[in-house]
Amino acid sequence: MEKGIHTSARALVVCALFAFSATDLTPSYLPAETLAKDGRVIQNSARERQFQAHVEKIRRIFTQFSSGFSWDEEERLSYFIEEESRRHGYEPELILAMISTESSFQHWAESSVGAVGLMQIIPDTGRELVESNRMTWQGVDPLFDPFLNIQLGIQYLKTLHRRFGDLRLALAAYNQGPNRVLRLMNRSEPVPMEYADKVLKAYQTYLSISPGKAFDPENPGLRRVDSAFAAGTNGADRS
Repeated sequence: MEKGIHTSARALVVCALFAFSATDLTPSYLPAETLAKDGRVIQNSARERQFQAHVEKIRRIFTQFSSGFSWDEEERLSYFIEEESRRHGYEPELILAMISTESSFQHWAESSVGAVGLMQIIPDTGRELVESNRMTWQGVDPLFDPFLNIQLGIQYLKTLHRRFGDLRLALAAYNQGPNRVLRLMNRSEPVPMEYADKVLKAYQTYLSISPGKAFDPENPGLRRVDSAFAAGTNGADRS
C-alpha cells in the first residue's frame, strides 16, 4: 500500500498519536515517591534519567527510517515502546528489531497476505487479540494505528513465547504462523529460522547502541538501516 492511500486509517493514526503525550506515558516502574498526583515525574531520579535516556535511544533509532512520523509523533511512540515492551518483560530493542524487519517502521505497510501496520498484524489474529482484551473489533482500519498495532504485536509475541517456551521459535511462529511451526515440529522437520535470526541480529545491533551516546551518522553500522530491511517478510504465510 502506498503512503497516503488509506486515508481513513491515517486519520485514526493521527488521532491516536495526538491523544498521547509524554506525561501520559510516565513509566509505571519508576519509584512511586517521584510521581505527583497528576502522574508527572517530580524528582530527577537516576531511574527516571535512565528511562529518558532509553526513550531518546529509541527515538534516535526511529530517525534512521523513513517512517513518515513527525518528531513529536516519534517521541510519543518512543515512550510507548519503552513502557509497553518492559511491561511484557521484553527489552525495547527486540520490539524495534521486529518492527524494522516487519515494516521498516512504515505504519501504512500492508503485505500481500493482508498483514498490516508496524508489526504486520494479520486481521484474523488482530481480531482474536482485540477480543481477548474485551474490546470491540471494528475491522482492519484500527490496526494501522501504531499504538494499537504495537500493543497487539507485543502481546502476540508474549503469547507465542509462552506457548513455545523459546524466543527463537516464538519469532518463527510470529512470522510463519504457530500452526505451521507446530506441524513442522510434529513431523520432526526443521523450522525455517531466517526471519528469527534476522530479528535477533538487528536486536543485537540495537543493544550495542549506548543510551547515553550521541548518534554518529558516519558510523556505517548505524547509518540509515531501512534499506537493510527493505525486503521485509511481508509475504510470509502465517497460517
